[in-house]
Amino acid sequence: MAAIILKGVRLAFPDIWKPGDPPVGSVSKTPKYGASLIFAKESPAYALALAEFSRVAQEKWGANWQAIVGAIEASKKCIRDGNKHLDKSGVPRDGFKDMMYVVARNKTRPAIVDNRFANGQPVPLTEADGRPYGGCYVNAKIEMYAMDKPGQGRSVNGTLLALQFLRHGDAFSGSPGTPDGFEDEGDEGEGFTDTTAAGEPAASLF
Repeated sequence: MAAIILKGVRLAFPDIWKPGDPPVGSVSKTPKYGASLIFAKESPAYALALAEFSRVAQEKWGANWQAIVGAIEASKKCIRDGNKHLDKSGVPRDGFKDMMYVVARNKTRPAIVDNRFANGQPVPLTEADGRPYGGCYVNAKIEMYAMDKPGQGRSVNGTLLALQFLRHGDAFSGSPGTPDGFEDEGDEGEGFTDTTAAGEPAASLF
């Protein structure tokens, strides 16, 4: 596995200070830290997430990885379509419409740091600092891995390693990570390349 940093993504459903309950229907009953990380389909974050997702899936399942991933239910893929994340009234939840997002979790609390540096290192944050919070923008360090486990089936999962608060946004209601690799104030990046295999629209995987 290789860590990637998704820059300038919007934080939602953060269980980053205390572990949250497993999702309804989850095989695992262990509370975990985690969050959803929202980004536009045209963003460098989506291109990077998609490239890593494709890499780990192809490494696990070989030439037929796209057919296999296409058959995996959405709840078992860490990249998801925001238009399918619905509230009780059947409309996309606040902030998710026409967006994509990554769900990443970890049994261990992620490293959480500020966008300010001191002595060349990002400043650690605590819950009392009030950031990051649901609705703000962060740089997120994650890992992805593909799994084919007896009794649980196939999945492509995300592990949340670290978060760097980037900037404020409208607040939503409602393995140990390290902060190395982050940059002071964050660099949004310029341009991206979609590395999905030719002939397979990325959206069809999710």
